[in-house]
Amino acid sequence: MSERTIFAETLARISRPLTLTHLGMVAERLARSFWPLWTVLILALAILMLGLQDLVRIEVVWAVGAILAVLGVLGLGYGLWTFRWPGRGQALRRLDSSLQGRPLQTLRDSQTIGSNDFGSQSLWRAHQARMADRAAAAKSVEPDLRVSSRDRFGLRFVALTVLMVALLFGSFWRVGSVASMAPGGGASLVAGPAWEGWIEPPLHTGLPVLYLADLDNTIRVPEGSKATIRLYGEVGALSVEQSVTQLEPDPSSVATVFTLERDGQIAISGPGGAVWDVVLSQDLAPVISPNGTVEASIRGEFKLPFQAQDDYGIEMGEAEIVLDLSRVDRRFGLVREPETRPAIRLPLPLPIAGDRTTFTQ
Repeated sequence: MSERTIFAETLARISRPLTLTHLGMVAERLARSFWPLWTVLILALAILMLGLQDLVRIEVVWAVGAILAVLGVLGLGYGLWTFRWPGRGQALRRLDSSLQGRPLQTLRDSQTIGSNDFGSQSLWRAHQARMADRAAAAKSVEPDLRVSSRDRFGLRFVALTVLMVALLFGSFWRVGSVASMAPGGGASLVAGPAWEGWIEPPLHTGLPVLYLADLDNTIRVPEGSKATIRLYGEVGALSVEQSVTQLEPDPSSVATVFTLERDGQIAISGPGGAVWDVVLSQDLAPVISPNGTVEASIRGEFKLPFQAQDDYGIEMGEAEIVLDLSRVDRRFGLVREPETRPAIRLPLPLPIAGDRTTFTQ
């Protein structure tokens, strides 16, 4: 059997790991060439999900959008300029380099000395067969997707961090609000909503952001929630009226943002407007109280059972131990004032999992 035949049969046996290695090299080069582009895209998506475009003037939105667009074009150009599609021969060499003795390269070699000697030919064929068996056990080579040598300032991690914050505290509904800020964007709103609004409960409540268009006429939210209402179309066609705070809306503002401080109404006056009755629930203070008798062991351990409750769950707690002189018998050598000592502060143990609104520890 000739060397070419053995090499062709070996390639057929390792077609799967060779293909996976080739695809890994493509992914590796895509990551190294286009990381600036997807970094800009992720950052732009995170900014839109957080709704930052609703909190600033429209000129600022245009400026930031232009900067991101330029950076995106530069990132695309950099990727197209530096990307090179890896050939199958390169994948074969990478797979061969991961094997001991480079058997694939050996299978492509030809016998140059002793080709007319029967013993030398037998030894060469045995060597080729051993290399073919070694090559058949090849496994795909994992791609190296790290781009830290190119992104020395960790910009991709900054973009991913902002995206994680947007996924936790933002909403995909907010991405669409930027469409009305483009030149001529008001004409595209004929078939869409003339306003959008959101109510964000305080972060410590853990409650999701509410989209006003999906809510009934009565809204029950915690006190201190923040409302954001954005009006589209011609200026003055719609207006925001509310009695939940003393803040007066600015008619020239891009978005109306106010905090819900008392029960009242939120109304959008004009074509397609709506009215909501707002009922606020007070955020009760957490209550921690002893729940049982104090125990002390012979080894000096001190135990005090307690019960804790809060309407939105306990995040952390602290016990403070101080000397109560009013309850100390000041006789028998205790008449003098004791030395001043700082209070002992200990973190309260909390349940590792489960509900933290009411628990005992």
